[in-house]
Amino acid sequence: MERQEKFLDSFLSDSALQRITSVCRRSYKKFPYSEEFGRYFVNNHEWQFLSTYLNNSLSLVRSIFESDTLLPSYGFYAHYEGENASLVKHKDNNACTYTVDICLYAKTSWGLFVDGKEYMLDPGNALAFYGEDQEHWREQFPDPDTNEVGMLMLHYVEPDHWFYTMTPALVDIAPPVPAARMIPDWFAKLPLDLPRPEDKPFPKLGNILKNLNSHTVKKCPAIVDYFAQGFIIPLWCDILIQRHDQTFHFETNIPDDSMGTVIEFHDNQQLETYPFQRNDYRDAVKFTSPWFFWTPPGWSTLFLQPQLHPNNDFTLLPGIVETDSFHQVNFPTIWHAEGDRLLKLGMPFLHVIPFKREKIGMKTTIFDDKDNDAMRDEGFTLRSKMTGGYRNITRKNK
Repeated sequence: MERQEKFLDSFLSDSALQRITSVCRRSYKKFPYSEEFGRYFVNNHEWQFLSTYLNNSLSLVRSIFESDTLLPSYGFYAHYEGENASLVKHKDNNACTYTVDICLYAKTSWGLFVDGKEYMLDPGNALAFYGEDQEHWREQFPDPDTNEVGMLMLHYVEPDHWFYTMTPALVDIAPPVPAARMIPDWFAKLPLDLPRPEDKPFPKLGNILKNLNSHTVKKCPAIVDYFAQGFIIPLWCDILIQRHDQTFHFETNIPDDSMGTVIEFHDNQQLETYPFQRNDYRDAVKFTSPWFFWTPPGWSTLFLQPQLHPNNDFTLLPGIVETDSFHQVNFPTIWHAEGDRLLKLGMPFLHVIPFKREKIGMKTTIFDDKDNDAMRDEGFTLRSKMTGGYRNITRKNK
């Protein structure tokens, strides 16, 4: 199918256009200025205000490009002014399979060329095109002494685009797996039951019940169900960490342009009142994930360190993210270990548990006779079978 750009008379509602234009005009001088392109610019990861428009426009963009599967990659805002304002002829090599350029404001219209055809964008107009495939540029900036042009650029890709894993090989090297498929070795090796002491036979039942021994935690339904929840994200590469005398250094063999910075640092004031242990590294360490997380509308994700996979080197701080609208998640960490540590590719690194956001009330009451009867019945059901009483109760109530 031929990929053809589309001119849109309007893309944002009047109220949305007015709001974003007002905010951008007030804010643009806070953002970095590029002398090369004569523009102030910022992306949605640095200015979350833009993410609202990137994510809320998804349904409309899917309709425009006739794809029900495309996803947001990133967006940015640019304010052009002065004689250096320019856009050279190029095809995008970033995550820009599908691009929508929206003119927020312009004192004088500035033409946008796509594959040789010029489009004049006035405030509210937009152009949808294929940024990675179609050559696009702008020619001389009109009225450079007085003109100002504000553009909102929204970019989208398909789920199999490198943007959603940062490196295609990651899908094969260290893919996320259901948590139930990454049980820790100690738990897998644990027997279900402990032998009953020989001096405590069952006097009436003889050997019939000799296998009803004391259970280990491997038969604890709460722990079994915990292992069945969510997914495990394995560590995506080997990381050598050297920590000596409150200095922290790390190395990987992964180039920055394929996966980004694996670890970032923040000033210890971000965790100033945290009750550090004596030997903890005091600055904030953050693992930057190459994965992006996407859940259906109304669903968030709980991010945890895999609790029952032994690890004394670091503690990931837990968090909840509304992954139906924000997808790039990184992980603040307290580092404990002194000396050299090799974190190995594929080790269980992160436990992710999606859940539906719902408001749940709470109240405390004094037990009455009805409550006592209910608890008595529950206890009887629990003990009516030698094993499996808990499952009897939970299945009955579903």
